[in-house]
This record gives sequence, C-alpha cells and structure tokens, in this order.
Amino acid sequence: MSWNPNPQESTPPPYENHYPSQQGYQYSSGQNAYDPYSQYGQQQQQQYRYGQWRRSNFASAEDAAIATEANAPTSSGLPAPVAAALAYALFWLSGLIIFVTEKRNRFVRFHAMQSLILFGLITIVIMALRLVGFIPVVGAVAGFLADLIQIASVLGWAALIVLSFLGRHIRLPVIGDYAERYSSPVGPTL
Repeated sequence: MSWNPNPQESTPPPYENHYPSQQGYQYSSGQNAYDPYSQYGQQQQQQYRYGQWRRSNFASAEDAAIATEANAPTSSGLPAPVAAALAYALFWLSGLIIFVTEKRNRFVRFHAMQSLILFGLITIVIMALRLVGFIPVVGAVAGFLADLIQIASVLGWAALIVLSFLGRHIRLPVIGDYAERYSSPVGPTL
C-alpha cells in the first residue's frame, strides 16, 4: 500500500468485510480508527470516559442505595461525607458516638458502624496479644504481631477517613456485611 497525501481520496482496505464480528472498527479514509465506546450510548459513553459511578458499578442494590445517601441531610446538620469521616476519627469511640447520634442518614450510619466493628475488633485483638506478651517466648511473637496490626490499622484508618470524606462507599469484606445489616435509619428519613 502506498502513502497517499490526500486521505479523502483513499479507499478502505480490502479486508474490512472479512471480519464482521469486530464491531467498533470504523474505516474512514483508509485509517483504522477504533472507538472503544461505540457499543455504549452517548450518555453511558460520557459516564465511562469520566469515571462517574452508575448504579451497576456497585456489588448490590443495597450498596448503591447507601452510596446515594452521601448527599442526603444528616441529623447533626453536617454534610454526610464529613460526618462519615468523623466516624473514623477516634477509631471505635467516634464510630459509637456518630452511630448513636445519627438517626437519618444511612451512609453515615454505615460508616459509623463499620468503624465501631473494625476498630473494636482490632482493639480487642491487640489487647489480647499484649496480655500474651508476658509469656517469655510466645510474648515476642505476640508483641511483633500486635505492632504489625497497629501499623496496618493506622494505614487503613487514614485511608478510610480520606475515602469516606470523598463520599465513597467503602465496604470492607466481612465487616461491611455486618455494618450494612445494622445501619438502617432509626426514625423517618427526609
């Protein structure tokens, strides 16, 4: 094939009809221009290009319902992402306080319950490992494990604060299931 300085006069390649299963390839002026979004409609095309979340991006309809409440009003009057981030601020203690005081917003209640369960379990495990630390040989291993858990929990704590402040619905694998079960609003929602 020779180079043509005027692409408007060129013809499509002769092999274009040999691959009917490859939709999305557009032959215009002899060039192979692939549009990865051709299978989606115009509105979905923008959503995939700009990374906007849609309801189908969540694991369940329950996750999508909780995530939509990131902009709903809260009992305290704070924006929901701020209240959710504050639920992680003092580990399980702030989770308990926010969970008890928040009555309407499911997004905030979910993050408060998740904070309460996650950091409550971490506190219990670290206390148990520190108690075992008095045993001579096992104590060294238990102390090392307690230190590793503390480092990992501080990193996770910082990530959960930032992501919940951004309004993301972060659902931890097992703990998130329990938090979701107990995060339904107490009173009437507005």
